Amino acid sequence: MHYKFSLTLLCFVLITSSRLFAQTDKTTPEIQLVQEGITLHDNQDYKGAIEKYEAALAIDPKFGNAMYELANSYLALGDNEQAFKWAEKTVKNNKGGICEAYTMMGNIYDIDKKTDKAIKTYKKGLDKCPDENMLHFNLGIAYTSQKDYDNAIKSMEQSVLLRSSHRSSHYYLGLLEAEKGQKTKVMLPLYYFLLLENDTKRSENSIGLIQQQYTDVKSDALGNMQLDLNSELLKGDFKDADMLLSLYPATSAIKKKALKDSLGVELETCLGNDVFHLNSGLFEMMETVSKDAKDKPTIWTNFYVPFFKAMHEAGHTEAMSYFIVKSMADDPTQKWLDEHQKEVDAFIDWANAYLKNK
Repeated sequence: MHYKFSLTLLCFVLITSSRLFAQTDKTTPEIQLVQEGITLHDNQDYKGAIEKYEAALAIDPKFGNAMYELANSYLALGDNEQAFKWAEKTVKNNKGGICEAYTMMGNIYDIDKKTDKAIKTYKKGLDKCPDENMLHFNLGIAYTSQKDYDNAIKSMEQSVLLRSSHRSSHYYLGLLEAEKGQKTKVMLPLYYFLLLENDTKRSENSIGLIQQQYTDVKSDALGNMQLDLNSELLKGDFKDADMLLSLYPATSAIKKKALKDSLGVELETCLGNDVFHLNSGLFEMMETVSKDAKDKPTIWTNFYVPFFKAMHEAGHTEAMSYFIVKSMADDPTQKWLDEHQKEVDAFIDWANAYLKNK
């Protein structure tokens, strides 16, 4: 089965009020009003929320968080003009909500197809908020719309580094690496994404793209496989692992033919088992990286490789491989999952413990 993927561009305003406006022991009338507004906003009563924020600003006209929340509710209503106005006021006020306001302003420019202005806005925001992952993420989305994949990848890598729990950063990093043709660099972020989200349409898209990395092969007029071992993908940081992925269609076909010739049987198709056998080799080889990668540690050598290496050494590769393909599980894969819930639970417990200690 073959899939075609495109980088669907979305403007992400994923800032939640609870993250922006933390609870405090000091509750003043204006803080109470904003908290009430947040509750109304979360219940989709955006006009009611706006009234609360305006009341808070009547008490304290310089209350930055109230300004941003007001912008957020206007955006939810679809009034981009008012949203931009209040986001801009939040930035100029310089008293809370600044990072989120820059993200919103950039998003609105992106919605209006003013990508150059969006990029400039995200960069201005990063000058003040270098550790705000959503600014890096949205900058990556803007670069992607311009097909500037190198800068888009850098932005997504930084977003992952700052907030490894952000699913979309892993997802888009995998898709962007597919545009560059780096097989292992496609699979690692998509694997991590699938650990966080394995039951959605995006999960199915990720699995299809992962399959492409180890099943795509050209054939000649007689149907013989043609392996391109001199392509650019074999010059990347993970060239040994990429070589394994390039050879996998041929080695898999040879094994299946040998079984059929010797025993007269054909292997039952099992997606989870296929991914498990692939990963058993991949995780052994991916630590062999290029000299450049060793000399210049990156998110690949400092985050993805250590995680999957530790997981493999802890004996969880099989459970992980079945778990991540849940959204497209065939009958044998689902049967394994049903019969090995303890192994899956043990893997999840291990992953949570590993990440908690990092």
